[in-house]
Amino acid sequence: MRTLVAWLGVVAVLAGSPVLAQDASEERSGGAKVQKYDEVEYGFWMRSQFGMLLSLGDFFGDSGESPLWPPGPIMGLEIGYDFASMISALLSVTGLQVSGTETFTRSGKTSEISHDATGLVLGAGLRFALMTTQRLAWYVKGGVGYALTFPEVSGFEPGLAIQGATGLEYATALRHFFLGLEAGVQFQLPSSGLMVLVTPTVKYTF
Repeated sequence: MRTLVAWLGVVAVLAGSPVLAQDASEERSGGAKVQKYDEVEYGFWMRSQFGMLLSLGDFFGDSGESPLWPPGPIMGLEIGYDFASMISALLSVTGLQVSGTETFTRSGKTSEISHDATGLVLGAGLRFALMTTQRLAWYVKGGVGYALTFPEVSGFEPGLAIQGATGLEYATALRHFFLGLEAGVQFQLPSSGLMVLVTPTVKYTF
């Protein structure tokens, strides 16, 4: 909880600090001073994600199920490069947790055991901007990765994962920093499990 509060504090500072505005120069137009800001930065960047996921499928094989609730945490880090304002390539590492239950019957009595499984997904993908303005961008991205899962006894099997997402990203007044909100899905091929992800993001362009 403290981590989330601290993260929200950083977001508030970046979004609402005109005093920390981008490097600017002053030009005269008709004797009046006109503030001129540098363009939004593109190039190499690093982006962090911290949010929640909902499980929409069975991640525990034939032994159990992963219910819609409770949601699990997800944290990720992406490193990428903008080839232009419209297309980017990226590498990512994402940590996530999935909860579920195993139902079994013994001596005519049905019981349930709770399961918690952790995944680490290493992926690569492309990102395309569908619409851009001076400060705001709407994008879609897609990629593929490999999921490592722990512990093995949970039945949450490792294997290929297909990822897709869309989101909004805003270039803040603080130069190099972008804030965003992303919604996506991740499909685990071995277990045919589907996750829905919602993650606020913070990006820094070098």
